[in-house]
Amino acid sequence: MNTQSADPQALHILAAAITVVGAILAILQYRLAALKWRLELYDKRYPVYLATMDYIAAVVRDAKIPLDRSFQFLRESRDKEFLFGSEVQEYLKELYKKGIELRSCQQTYESLPVGAERSAHVEKEAAILEWFATQFEECKTLLLPYLRIWQK
Repeated sequence: MNTQSADPQALHILAAAITVVGAILAILQYRLAALKWRLELYDKRYPVYLATMDYIAAVVRDAKIPLDRSFQFLRESRDKEFLFGSEVQEYLKELYKKGIELRSCQQTYESLPVGAERSAHVEKEAAILEWFATQFEECKTLLLPYLRIWQK
């Protein structure tokens, strides 16, 4: 039986190599977990982005917004507090409020006779619709940074 003792220096080199490989694997696992986390966030944030763009498009396309459509937007964006920063939360609240304000303005002037008060409500409606028309780019500017999976 031939028993040879291992060279102590070779054992130290092997231990160091195993340590380096273990460290590399730990780093790769960390990066993979971070990517998975960002992908899971994306899966939750993207429907809010789509709902927001759909809401803006509905207002711009129809020049009005039914109350149930505003409530639908509110439901579809309800997780905003957990998924986005305060600037996006405030923006989504403002969209909802402007939609309600548009509806209120339209309902008010429909029952008014032609005159100064009706004209004031029509002008307010026009200003709100003009504001909504600019919101496609604003929405992209605010929400797209939250939808990036790959970090620079």
